[in-house]
Amino acid sequence: MSKGCDWGCKKDSKGKKLSWHGYKVHIDCVDGNIPISAIVTSASVHDSQVAIPLAQMSESRITNLYDLMDMVYVC
Repeated sequence: MSKGCDWGCKKDSKGKKLSWHGYKVHIDCVDGNIPISAIVTSASVHDSQVAIPLAQMSESRITNLYDLMDMVYVC
C-alpha cells in the first residue's frame, strides 16, 4: 500500500473524470460519525485496499456489532 504523495483519479456518476494530487485519509466511524480509526495513504490507493486493515484496527479498540460499507468493498 503506497503512502507517498501521488496522483489519483476516478469517474464520477456522470462519467466525468476527477483527479487530485496528494494523500487520502480513510476513516472508520461508528454511529453518530464518531471516528475510531484512520489510515493515511497515497491519493491513488483505492478504499477497498484499506477496508479490512481499517476494520481490524477498529476491532482492537471497540466492540463492533456490524460493518456498513459501499458495494465496492464486497466485490
